[in-house]
Amino acid sequence: MATGYFTDEVDDPVLDELAAQQALFATMGGEEGDEAAADLPWDVEVAPPVAVDLRKVYAAAPESGRWLTDALSQSGTVVLVRHAITAFGHPGERPPPIGRMDYKFTPLGMPDAVTCSWAPDTTSVTAAHGRSQIKVGLGAGGKLGVIETLAGAIWPTVAAALHVLAIPDLEFRASGEADFVLAFDFAVRALKVEAGETGVGGGVRWQLYRKGEDLIGTQTLLHTMTVPPGVERVRVRIEPTIVRKRSLLRGTKAQKFTPDPVEHDIPIR
Repeated sequence: MATGYFTDEVDDPVLDELAAQQALFATMGGEEGDEAAADLPWDVEVAPPVAVDLRKVYAAAPESGRWLTDALSQSGTVVLVRHAITAFGHPGERPPPIGRMDYKFTPLGMPDAVTCSWAPDTTSVTAAHGRSQIKVGLGAGGKLGVIETLAGAIWPTVAAALHVLAIPDLEFRASGEADFVLAFDFAVRALKVEAGETGVGGGVRWQLYRKGEDLIGTQTLLHTMTVPPGVERVRVRIEPTIVRKRSLLRGTKAQKFTPDPVEHDIPIR
């Protein structure tokens, strides 16, 4: 659990706009009170990411699916990484709403890694049109993208490999579209997402803005990256940030909490 932190006041035009929209349906004044919080109002848990070598997954396909491994051999070692960050209220307390949650992932000591794709992104949230679930496809080379249709069950051997490799929360199926191999339903809990690769190879960053009630609870994020041959473990740093908008009034500053960075040594399964 992230315990140490520092706090600051920041301007956030997106939170301003969302607060203005919310104010149309609320009484005038603040959300939960306009006073700045002196202590971190949430328990922030950053789970160790789960990294899966897609070559091992696709190698479990029968002969009819071996083209997948051939496609990956031209892309290097493509790794699917599942991230999870959770904000809990303190026991017996009602925490203030979370307006924005940031998550930054940085591989350490691996300059040759390359970020391939990530989900959710701005496009996927726009495609959701207010729905809580979107369909995401995974291509042979690590591409992630929004799709319209899921096909039938995937090969049982691939499903078994995915189960053994411990990817939580995701039920993979075959994709109904030519550019993607696997597909899954993905929960969208953000109204707006700003995401992209960072200046470090393999790195990625998300800014999630609240949709509906809050961002309390677990936010699941995915990205793919290539790593150099022979890499079996990756040391990573994760930097979370939580921002609350204390007032619905436009132009008022938001309070930003920056917990201490978390580092994990994760195996590539």
